[in-house]
Parts: sequence; C-alpha cells; structure tokens
Amino acid sequence: GRVAAPGSPKVNLLPQSAPDLVALLSAGSANTAHQALVEMEKASRAEGGRRSLVACADATPRLVALLASDRTEEARLACKTLASLATDPRGRLAINALPDAIPAVFSVLDSSDLEGQQSALMVIGNLVLDPPSRKRLAQTSGLLERLFASLASSDPKTLRFATGALRNLSVDPVGRLRVAADATAVERLRALSSHEDANTARYAAAVMKRVTSMGGEHR
Repeated sequence: GRVAAPGSPKVNLLPQSAPDLVALLSAGSANTAHQALVEMEKASRAEGGRRSLVACADATPRLVALLASDRTEEARLACKTLASLATDPRGRLAINALPDAIPAVFSVLDSSDLEGQQSALMVIGNLVLDPPSRKRLAQTSGLLERLFASLASSDPKTLRFATGALRNLSVDPVGRLRVAADATAVERLRALSSHEDANTARYAAAVMKRVTSMGGEHR
C-alpha cells in the first residue's frame, strides 16, 4: 500500500495558483522561492493540492531539480512534496516520466539529512506501487542496495519506510529474487519481523513471507 506522510491537514491548492507557485521557485527571491516551496509541500498533503500540482506540467520537473539543491531544507521540502505526489497514480506517472528523478532521489537518500532520507524512502516506496515501474525499479542499479543499507538504521521512521518500500518491491518476482540473494538483508528483515513498531514488523514479515515462499532460493 501507499507509504503515507504523517498528518494530512485539509489544505487545498487552487488550480490557478499552482503555476504561480511553481514560477516563484525560479523567478522570485530566495526567500520567496522558499515560501512557495513551503506552500507547495503543505498543499501536497491534501488530495486537491496534489491534483493541482500534478496538473501543472512544470511542477514535478522543478521539484526533482530541487532535490540536488545545496540548501538542505530546500531538497528536503522538495522530496517531501514528491513523496506526497507519489501517493497519487498521476503523480507517480509524472515522476516516473523523468529519467533524472530516481538519481535525484538517490542524492537525497545518500545525504546526511535524516528527514530527507525518510522522504526519499517514501518516494521510492510509493513509486513502486505500479507494476511497470515496480519491475523497472527493482532492476535499477543501486536502489535495492540503498534500501538494504537503510535496514541497518536505528531510526524508527527510516526502518518503517525502508521495509515498506521493500514490501512493495517484493511483489514483483525480480524484486523477490534480489532480496533473497542478499543474505544480510534477509537476516535483518527476519529480525525486523518482530520489531516494536507494528508497521515495520508487518512490512518486514510480508517481505519474508514472499521470500521464503520461493523455497530454498534465498539460501
């Protein structure tokens, strides 16, 4: 299922304001651009806001470009917005249509910003909800390795989002095979199946069930 951001306030972004906010990301002052990004992130938490942002052709490319920002908060806000957009099928289509989207998400996941890492894991977990992108991303170099590395985190949210992404990826046979091939990841997922966080335990157990159903392939 979707990896939802905590808290979904009833904030709506009027369709006609989406292009204006996106334009401010590059045309306004640094402070104005930051405020526009803050408003976009808030709006993306509500269905109406997500719909308006996805309908704006420039929104997703601009957000993906901001993932490479050297301003940590900007990259974090852009990633949080994309994580929310990716809960919508149209948002996933818009993100998946950009060839530089996944490398850009990787840059945030590889950063030292914990909240940004969590958002990047949410983006990945939601993007792999759709079968075509799930199969493609399961074979994307570096993606599963990053998810496996996140399993070693002591942060509860990181673990929840990483196991959630792996649960969605393991629906695909390619994803299951790649998880099963990493003995360290399998052992960690087995341990996380009894984690104190109910969602983490449920997600890890779901992955383990799929992996072990393959017989002895993971041994």
